[in-house]
Amino acid sequence: MYRIIGFFNENSLWILLGFATLVSFWWLTHFKEKLKLKWYAALITALIHTVLGVLAVKVFAFLESSGEAEFGSMSLFGAVFGMPVLYLIGSLVFKRKPSDVFDVFTFATVIALFCARINCIVSGCCLGIELSNGSRVPTREIELVFYFILLNILLAKVPKDKLYGRAYPLFMMSYGLFRFIIEFFRETDRVYFGVFHIAHLWATVSFIIGIVLFIVITKRHNKKKA
Repeated sequence: MYRIIGFFNENSLWILLGFATLVSFWWLTHFKEKLKLKWYAALITALIHTVLGVLAVKVFAFLESSGEAEFGSMSLFGAVFGMPVLYLIGSLVFKRKPSDVFDVFTFATVIALFCARINCIVSGCCLGIELSNGSRVPTREIELVFYFILLNILLAKVPKDKLYGRAYPLFMMSYGLFRFIIEFFRETDRVYFGVFHIAHLWATVSFIIGIVLFIVITKRHNKKKA
């Protein structure tokens, strides 16, 4: 038992991302016809999605720190901003409807971020600020609740085609707002103007992009229905 626990602790990130990949594969198989995917293509796509997501968060962390970040450093905003670019490129290259690609793959991004944040708990990073009684604000756990709620919304809406391309803007908008608030309660060495973190900037950008795209897509959809 101790060996199993030790192995998990040492390899928690890859085990959790492996789990996220399996869940993404399961999710993609429900949209095989819509995305024109064979089961093996869905598996390969889920694997590639996880790999590209890891690269996105590592590259973003490297750029965010002006090249000073260690190899293991990650910034989840790398996935937030990087994955939609890959979705757009993928939809154009493979000639799939962009709105379908964005709606379906948003779930894959969120489940990966969910598992990545669980790894933060296992590895003991990304702590909340310490309170006067010695406890810490459970920022990581609160973020997991946010992801859980969002995943359930996607589970309910995407299969019924109720988002028509707005899943990712909804994610960016809600995640940006959530992270902007929760960042005030997270521990960090990089503080600007006394209270703000670099993540406040990225959260603001995420929220603005998300809400603009959400409004534009909604108006376009309503115009088509009229």
